[in-house]
Amino acid sequence: MRTYPKVSKWSGTLTVVYPTLANVLNDDVVMKYLEIAGLYVGIGHWRPGAPSRGTYGRFNVEKVGDR
Repeated sequence: MRTYPKVSKWSGTLTVVYPTLANVLNDDVVMKYLEIAGLYVGIGHWRPGAPSRGTYGRFNVEKVGDR
């Protein structure tokens, strides 16, 4: 049996660099991809996008750059 701590509130900083794709990506597109990843994929073991699908690991993006 695996046990994991429950972390209700957490935050992190992520730097995304995409110079070779700058002609097809912009901040709005990257923000949308991150929002989709947080909602449907998540992070950690028992997340929606894991082989053993669960309901944890979702996240939301609150700010991009100086927005």
